[in-house]
Amino acid sequence: MKKIWSKTKVGNMELPHRLAMAPMTRSRAQEDGTPGELAALYYAQRATMGLLITEGTQPSDDGQGYLWSPGIYTDKHINGWKKVTDRVHEAGGYVYIQLMHAGRMSHPDNTPHHRQPVAPSAIAPGCRNVYGYRDA
Repeated sequence: MKKIWSKTKVGNMELPHRLAMAPMTRSRAQEDGTPGELAALYYAQRATMGLLITEGTQPSDDGQGYLWSPGIYTDKHINGWKKVTDRVHEAGGYVYIQLMHAGRMSHPDNTPHHRQPVAPSAIAPGCRNVYGYRDA
């Protein structure tokens, strides 16, 4: 058990222990998917953990499964994540982004073409998803 709390090196990272903060959905992005000040504050507050793995982040506009999830496919998104990573690094932590594509679980209203995205499987999921909708 003591080894868990011992310092370790992963690549160029000097970590205070062998734990990482697992990704959890925060839904703190702005409506367009840009990580804002709330996301930067959230991750910076947890930087002392050492290594943080972000919430699922869609690599394209087809990958958004629900509202207020972050993206990383526009210049605004990239600049938002730069603010997050700068704050984490200033607080002494490291951050890795988790890429996530919701695939078949996306709702057509969350995609730019309002169609179900192409998914890696022809088999429909055996569950229902709960969606949030904008006022319109």
